[in-house]
Amino acid sequence: MKLQNTQKILDSLKQSFEDLKAEGGFTEAQTVDVRERAFKALMAEGLPSTRNEFWKYTELNKHMKQPLKVVSSGKISDKELEATSSLGVNELCFVNGILQYDTTQLTEGLAVKSLSTGFSEQEVAVESQSAFTLINLAYQRDRVQLTISKGTRIEKPLEIEHVYTQVSDLVEGTQGICNTWLEIVVEEGAEVQLVESFKQSSELPLLSNNYLSVKVAKNARCEHLRLVYGAENCQHFGRGFISQDRDSFYSVTTMNAASGLTRQAYIIEQQGENAESVCNGLYLCDGSQHSDHRVVMRHLKPHGRSRQLYKGVLKGKSRSVFNGKIYIEKDAQQIDSNQLNNNLILSQGAEADSKPELEVYADDVKANHGSAIGRLDEDQLFYLMSRCLSKAEAVQYLARGFVRDVSLHLQSRALRAEAEKWILTQFSEFQKSIEEEAGVKSV
Repeated sequence: MKLQNTQKILDSLKQSFEDLKAEGGFTEAQTVDVRERAFKALMAEGLPSTRNEFWKYTELNKHMKQPLKVVSSGKISDKELEATSSLGVNELCFVNGILQYDTTQLTEGLAVKSLSTGFSEQEVAVESQSAFTLINLAYQRDRVQLTISKGTRIEKPLEIEHVYTQVSDLVEGTQGICNTWLEIVVEEGAEVQLVESFKQSSELPLLSNNYLSVKVAKNARCEHLRLVYGAENCQHFGRGFISQDRDSFYSVTTMNAASGLTRQAYIIEQQGENAESVCNGLYLCDGSQHSDHRVVMRHLKPHGRSRQLYKGVLKGKSRSVFNGKIYIEKDAQQIDSNQLNNNLILSQGAEADSKPELEVYADDVKANHGSAIGRLDEDQLFYLMSRCLSKAEAVQYLARGFVRDVSLHLQSRALRAEAEKWILTQFSEFQKSIEEEAGVKSV
């Protein structure tokens, strides 16, 4: 990143930190200590550049040019809150990173508590955190823990809404940043399905900076769907750390479209034997949009199983990045792990970068990875057009068919229906740009 942009953003973050301190929001001794150390580490480290291997293909300089203003306000009416729910269940709602929902009305077996007055040992070790996690630690206004108690089986999917709205103190020439920290604990033998959605509607540039921690205990199951409804002038950063005990199951499927810059990074650790992990993703990119996905699947114990499937459709001058890594520890024998990243390019200016990796120290494992980047099959396109479909309609049918298996990998029927509804909605928007290029020589 150019020096002037870096310094401008860091100066704005410094001012925001001083403003938050002046408001008297930092009172607990440990909280103040961790925030101060996170802020100092951020100022020393700065924002990541392409010299950082993890950010090699994502140049923040192209997307972050304005000073950052930490957003600390945002309200939503009961009527608007009710309208955000798409499954009829709305357990939690964050507005600009702050929990709004009345947590006294929770499904039996669930517990929600604020963690704003303390930090875990992992968080206290701020020196080992990345830049945007440091920002979250230093500036967050609300940290929430959702616990599914031992042996509880939640029948209907729980919905977690993240709503980002216009705020009065965000002025033109600045970019707002909202920080959300959510911890999910699935206790022994519990089962839960989660639908987490991020809805950005701010008229001014906005960055949603999210950290997710999931702990899945022995014999517990958690299936997690994350949907990003972006806006062209908004950016979305999400980082997740998932730990699994023995005989547990965790699945996360991320779908994103429309945001100017989206970056999702997950670290999944199988810390117990016979654990199963699934990490899937779908991204639709158009114009100058940039989508970056990074997955590290760590097998630390024997008899584990994992699957990764990421698919993208790109148009315009958009760009996607996928960096997936399978790590198998020396003692983690009898592992079955698979990774696949496929990209469909619909225009000459789009670009996809794919970097699958294997790091294996055990000798009795089954691990493989693959990646493919290509264009539509001209014969299939011709066949559909010969059946009275326009070129734009034919392209849309083929593109939808290409990505649909991501949703089919969801085991929950309710989550699968929600994912397919998202795909239909986003492809209806995507259709407009397809129609604009329908007359281009080569698709």
